[in-house]
Amino acid sequence: MKLTRSHIIIACMALIIAVLAFALVFYARDEIKPAASHEEKEVATRSAVGNKEGFATVSLSVESQQASGIATADLRGMDSKASAEIFGVVLNPQPLFELRAQYLAALAQSRTQRIALASAQGEHQRLERLYADDRNVSERAVIVARTQWQSEQAKLAAVEQTTNTLRESVRSAWGEKLMSLAVDPRAKTFENLSSQREVLVQISLPYQLRENASKQQMTIGPIGVSDGVRPARYVSPSHHPDTGLSGATFLYLAQGKDLRVGMRVAGRLETGGGERSGVLVLQAAVVWHGGKAWCYVQEESDKFVRKEVNTTEELGGGWFNAEGFEAGEKVVVRGAQLLLSEEQKFQIREENDD
Repeated sequence: MKLTRSHIIIACMALIIAVLAFALVFYARDEIKPAASHEEKEVATRSAVGNKEGFATVSLSVESQQASGIATADLRGMDSKASAEIFGVVLNPQPLFELRAQYLAALAQSRTQRIALASAQGEHQRLERLYADDRNVSERAVIVARTQWQSEQAKLAAVEQTTNTLRESVRSAWGEKLMSLAVDPRAKTFENLSSQREVLVQISLPYQLRENASKQQMTIGPIGVSDGVRPARYVSPSHHPDTGLSGATFLYLAQGKDLRVGMRVAGRLETGGGERSGVLVLQAAVVWHGGKAWCYVQEESDKFVRKEVNTTEELGGGWFNAEGFEAGEKVVVRGAQLLLSEEQKFQIREENDD
């Protein structure tokens, strides 16, 4: 094979690249080896993971805690009344508004018709007296007046039937309480609903708690928003089922801020079980792992224990826990995710060693 000039140039370039690569590896070997050994040593001695009475523990030196920015806070003791978590939905009051408008229109027509009836009756009586007084009017005029009076009576009966039908429609669809409010032209509740100062909320309660609906205090708010909780006022049982939730349904009125028609809400209903002592675990202390909530309690200056947090009773800024924690215990409020990462790294190393 005949070597050309281009072949010679390519061969020279390949040789130069090989020499440079070898030189780079040779002179950098002192830098690479210490860095690798240093990293391995740091990971191996950085933390220690163990187990205490079924709880995972993580040991981390005070110096490492300071360098990582880990901070703790004391658990605050508090008392909380027994309560249950509930869910519901903001209803659209427009159908109720329409029934109310129809009823009030029929009521006004009824009043007008009563005036017309009274006028027709008075005219008939006047003409009858004139006819009786030596026939000062014709008999035909008396008959026409009587017919008009009877016609106005029939019209009034029809309007009153419409009014009663609309009243019963409101009662059957929305209940006695809202019916009594709907037929009152001066009801403030409907002013608040139309201006969205208040909203009508349907809550689904477990059947065993339905007796508490009107007796115990309830608070609600948008799902996932901890600072939007507000009290809800009991109205009446609801005649509408909730296709997305099981249980007995009830109607409540609540402040309309941040709540819109169709929104799902969550809240708590007191169950009347009295107050219980416990602690408030702040949201800043909680990390989520395996679908559960956890926090790290500092048992010693360099040891942290991971404990499960009960999240069934959410309060402002955290969750009430009646068991598992004691007031005054120190929990990690900054750096809990770092401790969980250290714990998981240790587990991965253990699996690799096996």
